[in-house]
Amino acid sequence: MKLLELEVRNLGLYRDAHRFDFTTGAPPRNLVLVTGHNGAGKTTLFSAFGLALHGRLSFGDRVSDDAYRAHVLARFHRYAGTEGLFDGVRDRAQTQEAGVRLAFEYVRSGRPARVDVHRTWRRRGAGVEEDLVVLVDGHAPDAHREDYQAFLNDLVPPGVGFLCFFDAERLDALSHPDNATLLAEAVRRLLGLDVVRRLRSDLERYSAANKSTEHASRGLFDKLFDMDAATQADHARQRDVHARLGALDTQLAELQGQTEELERRIAAEGGGYAERRERFGLRRAELDAIIETQEARLAGLATGLLPFALAPELCRALDIRLERESRAASSGATRDAWNEHVARVADALESPDFWLNVTLEDAARAQLRDRFLNVLALPHDISEVALHPLSEPERTRLRAWLLDVNETLPREVVGIARVLADASAERAAVQADLDRVPDEDVLRPLHEELARLAERTRAVRQERDEREADRAALDAKLAAAEKKREQALADLEATRASERRLELAAKGQLVLRTFEDALARQRLEALEGALVARFNALCRKDQLLDRARIDSRTFQVQLRAADGAPLLLESFSAGERQLFGLSLLWALRDVTKHDLPLVIDTPLGRLDQLHRERMMRDFVPAVSDQVVLLTTDAELDDALFDAVRPQVARAYRLAFDAQHGETRPSETSLHAPALAGR
Repeated sequence: MKLLELEVRNLGLYRDAHRFDFTTGAPPRNLVLVTGHNGAGKTTLFSAFGLALHGRLSFGDRVSDDAYRAHVLARFHRYAGTEGLFDGVRDRAQTQEAGVRLAFEYVRSGRPARVDVHRTWRRRGAGVEEDLVVLVDGHAPDAHREDYQAFLNDLVPPGVGFLCFFDAERLDALSHPDNATLLAEAVRRLLGLDVVRRLRSDLERYSAANKSTEHASRGLFDKLFDMDAATQADHARQRDVHARLGALDTQLAELQGQTEELERRIAAEGGGYAERRERFGLRRAELDAIIETQEARLAGLATGLLPFALAPELCRALDIRLERESRAASSGATRDAWNEHVARVADALESPDFWLNVTLEDAARAQLRDRFLNVLALPHDISEVALHPLSEPERTRLRAWLLDVNETLPREVVGIARVLADASAERAAVQADLDRVPDEDVLRPLHEELARLAERTRAVRQERDEREADRAALDAKLAAAEKKREQALADLEATRASERRLELAAKGQLVLRTFEDALARQRLEALEGALVARFNALCRKDQLLDRARIDSRTFQVQLRAADGAPLLLESFSAGERQLFGLSLLWALRDVTKHDLPLVIDTPLGRLDQLHRERMMRDFVPAVSDQVVLLTTDAELDDALFDAVRPQVARAYRLAFDAQHGETRPSETSLHAPALAGR
């Protein structure tokens, strides 16, 4: 596996997108440097590798999805706003989207392929939504999108990340004398011991889940004996239940007769009407409301045009007269306009210009003019005399009222009259029913007696139902007795088979435990030898370690010097313990033989100058073909950079802009006398 490039976008101190090229050249240039002051964004860059590959799993198996999303949301970049200062701090605005993109080369089935991983987070209300895209050589992999994480886990298992991504905190934990948990987890995962342990755990869970069958055969024998005894008792109970059912049926028949007789008495007293008293009262109130509403409508019409409907012939005559006056008014206006036009024609005939170039005598002209004007003249008649001095809009509105009087109002009045008649007739019938309702004092004793009979009947029926259920249960139980016996025999045989499997599982656990111990000892012996060699290569005290011993159960590390004296990690300086952690990491990579890059964050802080030089000279070139080292300016001074310059393929400088609250990375020239920007 080779890292190609990493892009972080709106994450931590990185605003917008920033790309880092991690490709290295031919040996010995296997080192990519990323330098910057404390708080410049190195840790964000370091964690981006794990986030891109494994998302939530990069924080371990026990981190919940909610905790992971809250952590990612808190890492969204907050950039300086433009609203000025608030309480002495520049206002910050949050981005709505952040992401990482990691490209790496992976050899699978002997063929190298480029894998691009795009992991994007978007705000959704108070939470965050994650989107994962994976491309292999520019194409989607042969997997469903919801299985992309499983695809990545198959390419780069989360446990392998222990060998790839290491920070100072993990180095401290790995070398801490009282904390063997991290070493145990790493050794089990990387040396294959976790597979054996999972197999053993599966057998333990199987044994625990089936432990209840261990002594079940004895219980099955007892069950068969109890079934025979219970059958005799059930037959006796069955006879008692049948006798009680007969007595209850007799009681029900008597109660039914008494109830029917009482219902006939209630009906004779008018009980049917009494039951409907409330309904009759409600209906009478509804009918009263209908009658009141219709009478109000009729009264409203009477105050309007309704009285005119009593003289329909007079209204029709008035409408005809108004229509004739309207036509007469329209005709008079037309005649006046025509006469004005004829007058203009007469004036034209009197003009000499009209007869220009026409040779006629004056008498002929006069005769022709008179005949022409006679043709144009309208016939003389006497215009209609207007009896109603109204304007045309007033005349139109009055005719509309007459139309309502002659047509609309009669139909509406007829409808109201029908509703009033129907409602009045129904109200009379309802009132008659109410009058037939008997006095409550007459019916109350009868109804109380009927209620008592109903309660007694209910109680008897309930008891009969219970006895009937008992009878059915007994019948079913007796009928199934033989089947249960057969099933018990089958269960007995299955239990004996399960007990035999439990015995095999116990033996399997013992074999696996023995195998695990032997495998752990074998793998740990190789790790112990590699640890001694790698630690002595890094430490300035020549041949400090002679041998190391790692307990296969507790994973506590015991060290001895060349003279056989024990060496305690507690006695190591902070720098020596960090070298021990690096040596253990180096040894793990040697033993597992994984061809993986190494990204390590600030490992030089606790080392003195000599050990820094030995680490850069001996550890970095040999531990991996590709090393990404994130370090502070104080850890990697110009002299040390100059010493490792032949190993450096690329160098990046992280510069924090305090004014804008963001980090701007830049690639540093390897030919400069010192790292740029220091």
